[in-house]
Amino acid sequence: TYNMNVDPFYTRWLYSVRDNQGDDGSYANYIPVVGFPPHGAEDGGGAMGWMEAGVIVPWQMYQQYGDVRILEQHYASMVAYMDYLERRAVRYVQPFGGFGDWLAIEPTNSMLTNTAYSAYDALIMEQVAKRLGKDADQRRFRTFYENVKRSFNDLFVNEEGRTFAPTVESIFGKDSQVGMWPGTAATEAKIVDTQTSYVVPLQFDLFNEKNKPLAIRHLVENIKKHNYTLTTGFIGTPYLNLVLSDNGYDDVAYKLFEQTAYPSWLYPVLQGATTIWERWNSYTLVNGFGPVDMNSFNHYSYGAIEEWMIAYTLGIQRDEEQPAYKHIILQPRIGGTFSFIRGHYDSAYGRIESGWQIQKKGYIYEATIPANTTATLYLPAKSEKSVRMEKGQEGITLVGLKDGKAVYRLRSGKYLALHRVRGQISNLKPGLHRVCGQISNLKPGLHRVRGQISNLKLGLHRVRGRILEKCDASHPV
Repeated sequence: TYNMNVDPFYTRWLYSVRDNQGDDGSYANYIPVVGFPPHGAEDGGGAMGWMEAGVIVPWQMYQQYGDVRILEQHYASMVAYMDYLERRAVRYVQPFGGFGDWLAIEPTNSMLTNTAYSAYDALIMEQVAKRLGKDADQRRFRTFYENVKRSFNDLFVNEEGRTFAPTVESIFGKDSQVGMWPGTAATEAKIVDTQTSYVVPLQFDLFNEKNKPLAIRHLVENIKKHNYTLTTGFIGTPYLNLVLSDNGYDDVAYKLFEQTAYPSWLYPVLQGATTIWERWNSYTLVNGFGPVDMNSFNHYSYGAIEEWMIAYTLGIQRDEEQPAYKHIILQPRIGGTFSFIRGHYDSAYGRIESGWQIQKKGYIYEATIPANTTATLYLPAKSEKSVRMEKGQEGITLVGLKDGKAVYRLRSGKYLALHRVRGQISNLKPGLHRVCGQISNLKPGLHRVRGQISNLKLGLHRVRGRILEKCDASHPV
C-alpha cells in the first residue's frame, strides 16, 4: 500500500480467499488454489502466518483506505477462521506445524510462533468487531486474547524471561499427529532464545509486565551476539526493526538496516540484487546460485522492512482510531549514518511528505500535511526553545515537551522546523569557568614573578653601580 493503490486488487482477491476457505474455517496457504474450492488448510493443519492473510489483509486495507465495507464483506469469513483456531487449540496453544519462521538462519519452534499469531488474530478481530458494533464478539475476542497471553507466559517463557518450548506431547498428548514440514516436533523441552522468538510475541504484546523488559533485553543481546546481523525468517523479519524502535532501540534498528554482512538487507545488494530475494543468499559472488528448486529472485517477504522505513525513518504513521491517515502521527527517528532522509506516502487524502537533514548544530525537518487532515508531530528536542518553526507557524499549536520530544498539533499545510543543539554551548560553560579559574589562579604567581623581575632590576642596578665605582678608582681622570 505504500507504493501503489492496491485497494481494488485486494478487494477482488478477498473474493478468492472466501471461495477457497475450507468448510472447517481454515484458509489455504496460498490463494487462489485453482480447481479445488473450497480448499482450506493442508491435511494436518495449515501454515500459520500464511493463513493469517485472511484476517490481516482486510484489517490493513481498512486502516490504509478507510472503507469499512471491506470488513463488513469479510467478517463472517474471519469469524469462521477464529472458530477454527479455537477448536484446534489446547490450553490456548496452537499445534506444532506449518512453515514456521521460513528460511530463518536460526529456526524457532512453530508452536510458539503459531500461538503468538492466534493472539494477533484475536487482537485484530477485537478491533474489527468494535468498528462493526458487535459488542459480544468484541468481548469474546478480547477474552480469547487474554487467555492466549496468560498461557503463553506460563508455557513459553522461563523464569529468566527467555523463550522456551515445551514438548508437543506435554500439550497435545502422546498420539498427536499434528504437524507439517519443516522439521519434526520437539521431543524434549528446551530454551528457544532466537530473535524471532522474542520479536513476534513482543510485536503482538504477549509478554506480561514482568517478562517484557527481560524479553527486550534478551533480543538486543542476541542481535549483538550475532554482530548486528539478522537470524530471522519470513515470520520474524517484518517485525524486527519495528519492535526495536517501539522499545527505544533505534540505534540497533539502524545498525541492522545499514548492515552489509551476511545475513542482512544490504548483503544481496552487494551480490548484485536489484530486487528483494527469497533467501538472504539466493546468489553470491563466491558460490553462485542458491538451491535452484526454490530460489525466487522477486520475493516480497524481506521487503517488509519498508514499513519501518516509512513509519520510523520518515516517521509517517497512522492513527488507528482515524483510519486512512485522517489523523497523521509524525515521529521521525533521526539516526544511523544518514545525513538526510526524505520521502512521501500518497494517502487517500493526498500526499504526506516528511524528511530531515542533519546540520552541524542540529537538524532541519520538513513536512507536508494534505487537505482535510491533521497531524501530531514529535520532534527530538531537549527543550521547547531548541526548535524554531521557520514555515507554517499559523498552522501549529505547541503541546509541550514529552519524553525528550517537542510535541505539536498541525493543520493542513507545509512546515519547516529548525533544531539547534544549544546544549553544546551550555556544556562548554563549566570548562570555560575552569579555564577562567586557572587563569585567575595564575595571577598571584604572575605578580610574584613580576616582583622577582623588579627585584632583579634593582640588583642589576646596584651591581652596575659597583662596577662603575671600581672602574673609576682604577682609571682616575
